[in-house]
Amino acid sequence: MTAEHRLRHVLGTPVGVLGRRVGYVSGVLLDASESHAIGLEVMSPDLVPRFLPWVAARFDGDGSIDAYSVFLLIDSCEPYLEQGAVICRDQDRLDGIADEVSSLALVGTERS
Repeated sequence: MTAEHRLRHVLGTPVGVLGRRVGYVSGVLLDASESHAIGLEVMSPDLVPRFLPWVAARFDGDGSIDAYSVFLLIDSCEPYLEQGAVICRDQDRLDGIADEVSSLALVGTERS
């Protein structure tokens, strides 16, 4: 699956840690230029948004995202927002970004 494809279909994707569901993707954090995905906003069951770095997200073949540890989920997106990052929660906008950037422009790669 290409990076563009993952970005295009990531909203609403379940997120798990070692097989246990911990939330779903509610937004994509983009850098200040809004051209690079730097992480995912993960809405937890207690409705607290957490940050999962793009490079720490493993996109599984079953349509979910897995992180190797709960310690990869940062309690707040705020530090990134304070540095100019933007949260995108609009699928049409993400589709446009996926069309505009190459897979090399996205921060992070799929782990093997």
